[in-house]
Parts: sequence; C-alpha cells; structure tokens
Amino acid sequence: MKQNHYLLIPCQDDELLKINIIGAGKEGKKAKLGGIELAPKRLMKTLREKGVEVDYNGKKPLEQYDLVDIHFGFNSFFLKKAKKKTKAVVHVHSVPQDMVGGILGYSLIDPFMRRYLRYYYNLAPFLVPVSEFAKKCVREIGVTTPATAVSNGIPMDQFKVPSLEDRKRAKERFTLKYGFDPDKPLIGGIGSLFPRKGARDFKQVALQKVDYQFIWVGKSQPIYPRFFFNRYLGKVPGNMKLVGFVEDIEEFFFAIDLLLVTTHMETQGLPPLEAAATKTPIVVRDIEVFDWLFNDVNCFRAADIQGFVFSMDKLLRDEKTRNRLVEQAFKDVQQHDIRKTTDTLIAIYERIINEGYPPDGWSPH
Repeated sequence: MKQNHYLLIPCQDDELLKINIIGAGKEGKKAKLGGIELAPKRLMKTLREKGVEVDYNGKKPLEQYDLVDIHFGFNSFFLKKAKKKTKAVVHVHSVPQDMVGGILGYSLIDPFMRRYLRYYYNLAPFLVPVSEFAKKCVREIGVTTPATAVSNGIPMDQFKVPSLEDRKRAKERFTLKYGFDPDKPLIGGIGSLFPRKGARDFKQVALQKVDYQFIWVGKSQPIYPRFFFNRYLGKVPGNMKLVGFVEDIEEFFFAIDLLLVTTHMETQGLPPLEAAATKTPIVVRDIEVFDWLFNDVNCFRAADIQGFVFSMDKLLRDEKTRNRLVEQAFKDVQQHDIRKTTDTLIAIYERIINEGYPPDGWSPH
C-alpha cells in the first residue's frame, strides 16, 4: 500500500505512488493532437508537482506500477494485461457520438465502433469520463462499468489574466504576423480541422461580419486529411484565416477579442475553460456538454449563425455586459483548476490501490 501527503485514505507505508499514464504523443514533445494529447500531458505534469512518480507511456514491467491510467489507444489486449499485472483505470475522452464528423468515412464503421467501445469500456474495471456528459454518452451505448466523472482541468497558473497592455501587445503581434488590422475586432476559433468542430459555421459568421476578423487555430489530423477538409470547407473569405498550430496558445487568448466556439459535439471542450481563465469573452454553441456555461451569466449561448452574430455584436459593443460575463466565467472556471481535479484523481487512485475499485459515482468529497 502506498502513501503520500495527498492521501484521503490511510495507508501503511510511505512510498510514492507510481503511475503509468498511457497517452497520445510522446513525453517532451509539444502536444499537437488536440485535447486527447494535451490533457494527459497536463495531468502528468501536475501529478509530478504533487509528489507522484509518473511515467508517460512507461516501458517498465506493469507490475512495477501501482496503477495504469489509460487515456488513449483502445487496446483491449493491453488493458487485459494491465488488469492482471496491477490496477487500471480508463479515461473516457472519446465516444462514438464525437467521432461523427471527426473521422473521414466514420459512418461506415459506426456500428463496429459502437460495439467495440462498448466492449472495451465494459472491459475496464473503472472509468474516468472527462465530464458527466461523456459518462452519459457511454451509458447510452450500453457501458455499465462503474465510473466517476472528473474534469480534465486546466493549469490556471499558466492561463493568467492579462492586463490591457498585455492584450494590446499580443494583438499587435498576432495581427502583424497574420496580416490583420489591429484596430478591428479579432474573433478566435480553435480546434483540429474536423467538420465536427464547426469551422464551416465559423466561416459563415465571417462572411456575415466583414468588419470583423477571424482566426482559426488548429491543424489537420491523419484521421481527417487536410485535402478532404479543404473540400468540405471551401474557400474562406479574406477576413478569415486558418493558421494551423500555434506554439503559444496563451498568447492566442490574449490577442483575440472573443472566443467563438462553433463545435457540434465535445466530450468536454478545453477552449472555453482556457478562455474563461484568461477573462476572454465566450460565445458557445448551445450544446449539452457545456453544462457549466450559462447564457447571459458567464457566456452567450447560440443555436445558429444569426445567434452567433447577435451574441458577438452584443459582447463587443456592450462593455458592461462583457465585463459581467467574463468575471463570472473566471469565478466558475476555478472548479476546473487542474490542481483541484488532480487531487480528485489521486484520491481515486488511492481508493483503488488501498481498498479496491469503488462503486459508480464514488467521490472523495
């Protein structure tokens, strides 16, 4: 049994927890595959800061770890091996519902994927969905494994609140780099180049608001090649640019005047969290997953192009409303501070290691 000073459950010795995170990408490399890679790497970093010994895609014999936390791969053979050698949990980042419009030709394999993911997630001894919505999605396909939803969280200390001067300098750098006018509103969109992310609607908003400028951050992925995405999206207007991967994502949030989230489906969605942490105004599509965002409380929610346009105009022209919403969003996003969400995960790990897998919905609080 293991113990560290974050334990909520008594243990007998003082060895550090040893966790193996199985995630996308490689340790030490900048995350370029979106949230599926970014989230486990942020978790790895925060666990280490809290005194947990962590390998990322570790190669040691599995029995040398107290627990394996699987975020990526859907490898049933590896999961079976991990269950035999040590304790294991599976993070739920992906569900069939969010693969539509994210994998080229997905409709042809949807029945197979639903069956396989139902089998894979039921094979897991315990699940950690990244939101209550993700948990609901796996229940809808017949998954019965006990689960506790825990937000991916974001590093609040990384996404600081910029001063007005910080925003001004960041916008000047971005507009100079990408050929925009620093005196015009700059609307940001973010996400891998999949149809599901809503880039076509983002384009339609740009066509309607020629006096605004639109910048989309995100790159294509092998599961939806750029050639096919370009054909899907069509020619973009002159006031909109797709700029691919951006090294300094914090500066992106400093530079934009507003984040426009046109995605059709997410299992959590990190960009609104990051925007809230930097007090950047938010307009999101009115979908269930954004259950912490409330219309005219901490953001504006919209269901269609005209709703996006109206909400953007209101936020950019009404300073009082804008300030009220960003201040409330900043308060609400504190619950997603990765240091807090990681404490919850550590408690789950230790509960599993010391007492066995908990029942559905178990919480340390």
